[in-house]
Amino acid sequence: MGFCLQVDESLEEGLRRISLEQIRGAIKDIDSDKLSAHEKVHEVRKRCKRLRGLLRLVRPAMAEYSSANALFRDMARDLSSLRDNQACIESLGALIAACKSELKGQNLAPIRDYLHSQRDAQASEKKDVLEALKQVKKAMKKAVTEVDSWQLDTDKPQAWLAGFRANYRQGRRAMGLALQEPSTEHFHEWRKRVKYHWFHLQLLENIWPSLLIPLAEEAHQLSAIIGDEHDLSVLQSVLGPYHQRQNMDKTLALLFTLLDGRRAELRSQAFISGQRLYADTSKTLGKRFAAYWTQWRISKGE
Repeated sequence: MGFCLQVDESLEEGLRRISLEQIRGAIKDIDSDKLSAHEKVHEVRKRCKRLRGLLRLVRPAMAEYSSANALFRDMARDLSSLRDNQACIESLGALIAACKSELKGQNLAPIRDYLHSQRDAQASEKKDVLEALKQVKKAMKKAVTEVDSWQLDTDKPQAWLAGFRANYRQGRRAMGLALQEPSTEHFHEWRKRVKYHWFHLQLLENIWPSLLIPLAEEAHQLSAIIGDEHDLSVLQSVLGPYHQRQNMDKTLALLFTLLDGRRAELRSQAFISGQRLYADTSKTLGKRFAAYWTQWRISKGE
């Protein structure tokens, strides 16, 4: 039925259904013969984020929120460093593709080799990527048995509206901080809130599909822009020690200049998109979405 609430189910039923779909999907990803170990890490982390987004939507009405959120947060955290090192490799590839003319004739093989060695060393420190995934699978199986006990204290719009508004308000605040001081930390915090807002729009998209599906895509694109900027910042930090050891190698110096330029470009794009996405106050947006929800339920015969 997908990552969205359905009109013929209660909010509590939707919470359980969607959670089980994501948890079982994560187990299937781990067991897949078609995905590499690093692809499995990526897919499972995405599912953990979706689950946390769902939980945040109903947080004020869910007594089990803290324990459930901690469970999926810790799973994603156990895999985060493995994903960051793979993301560095992918980010370098994207930067090279975007700056072909500037990097023409440069020998980038040693830099690629260095990033691969960092990723493999990290995986070795974790004993093994597959072992880490095995532990996550075990935790996911445990989560399956707990979902049926999750309850909401109401099925009215208040069950999701307060969580929806709170995350949106936090996103506006995070964007303001990133505008005032465009640090890696502020952008990372903003990205988390944008991603949760994207998930919330997906979860609610059935209340007005023609409006919310495109709006969710806008949030997705903003999340991707900020995510690309974050991955480039991680790439810079990972290359920092190598950069120093090479004593300002010309290729590395050029690469860092291009990284700075690309990050500035992505930040500019993010602010333009963010000003549109966060144009309303949380109070105004909440009122509109509550009205959409009510009319959706009425139109379906409730």
